[in-house]
Amino acid sequence: MPTFFETFPIILVGGDGIARVDVPSRKAKSKYSVEQVGVIVELYSGELDGVISR
Repeated sequence: MPTFFETFPIILVGGDGIARVDVPSRKAKSKYSVEQVGVIVELYSGELDGVISR
């Protein structure tokens, strides 16, 4: 896999409207992940422009 995907956040929005986010981290130990903390995602360009997901 290209290194681009090792450092770029990936956002997937399911049919149920729930955003699943993978924010890569090179640290061996991470206390929190985005899914544990919870996020609101608003996309500003592309096919999903203006979509807000919780």
